[in-house]
Amino acid sequence: MTPRLQLVAVALLAGLFAWTTLVRTSGADERAARHFDRATVERGMRHAFERRCMFWADTAAQLVLLAAAVRWGRWLADGCERACRGRRLPAILLLGAGFFVCAALVDLPFAAARGWAHPRAWGLTDRSFSSWLVDHGKGLALAAAMGAVALAVLHLLQRRFPRRWWIPAAAGATALSCLMSLVYPIWIAPLFNDFTPLTRTEHAALEPRVRALAERAGVPFDEIVVMDASRQGRHTNAFFAGIGGTRTVVLYDTLLMSHTPDEVESILAHEFGHWRRDHVLKGTLLTAAGVFLVFFLAALVLTRAVGRPPLLLRDAADPAALPLLLLVLWVASWAATPVESAVSRRFEREADRDSIELTGNPDVFVEAQKHLVRDNILDVAPPPGWVWMFASHPTPVERIEAALAARPR
Repeated sequence: MTPRLQLVAVALLAGLFAWTTLVRTSGADERAARHFDRATVERGMRHAFERRCMFWADTAAQLVLLAAAVRWGRWLADGCERACRGRRLPAILLLGAGFFVCAALVDLPFAAARGWAHPRAWGLTDRSFSSWLVDHGKGLALAAAMGAVALAVLHLLQRRFPRRWWIPAAAGATALSCLMSLVYPIWIAPLFNDFTPLTRTEHAALEPRVRALAERAGVPFDEIVVMDASRQGRHTNAFFAGIGGTRTVVLYDTLLMSHTPDEVESILAHEFGHWRRDHVLKGTLLTAAGVFLVFFLAALVLTRAVGRPPLLLRDAADPAALPLLLLVLWVASWAATPVESAVSRRFEREADRDSIELTGNPDVFVEAQKHLVRDNILDVAPPPGWVWMFASHPTPVERIEAALAARPR
């Protein structure tokens, strides 16, 4: 990155930090006070502010690392090629491994703060640091394995299709994303948590109620299981898992421990709403379109960088192209974030309406949302910039007011 681009990046990050963290809408606190006491509002604001500061510090550190990798990419790539006796694929894997290790080390203090120290300080978890570190290490190992395979396949595609490599690369990335969404809950999630059939837990009496709700929603599934999410913290959730015709309902044990059966039914009806409206399929199709656009732009950038400083690329398959490709993908993911967030919020509103329709009880939905706010220490009056950029769900106040508006008159 040139000095001018570096200044632009710093100014942009500073502006985004201020807009998403410091600027708040006038009257948002008063609107939140209609549904929550002052202590809950202020507690959520303080908790979210601390997490946003950590997020932006981590973002700045990762950007500095990427910029340094691009600046010194030619020198690093040449060194890797010499170490690998001129063989490009091993050189790319070596360069990628070095960058991955550096990125993991830079991110480690921020990940530990967000994933362990901060939740522990706020009473959201009581797990030990060693327990968190083991799970973090498992995640890094999986990411490293997948990254190595992706780099190898990408390099082979660039060698085989010098001008149109981005087309099969985007198709492969889309296929991998779809595959991960299917296999993660079944084969990867069990590496981090245990899953027990609902009938073998103390909440077994809830199963007929869940099955009746699924029948009303028209959602087919084979089994209801409980995940020991409490080993990580006190967050609550529920989701579907399965491939093809095999589907499983997964309930967090924290959900069952801290919410009433009516609230559990309301939250689960929301998840059923996602299934009824094919949100996963729609999201996958939108993601695929974005992936193809991003890889097309990446191909244009790499083509323009051939023979130009600081990388002096020989072609798109040059190992020195890797840092620039990573930077392009990083910037593209940021540019796509507001669009992804907007689509996600729309899906969540639709699932909320389905939840109220299936249960016929808006008041329970409201109580469930208030319970979630208190349990997870959520910001009920977030900055509008944060909502626009990152919020995957409507704010709790918006969800509550929509449910109250759905009451029978």
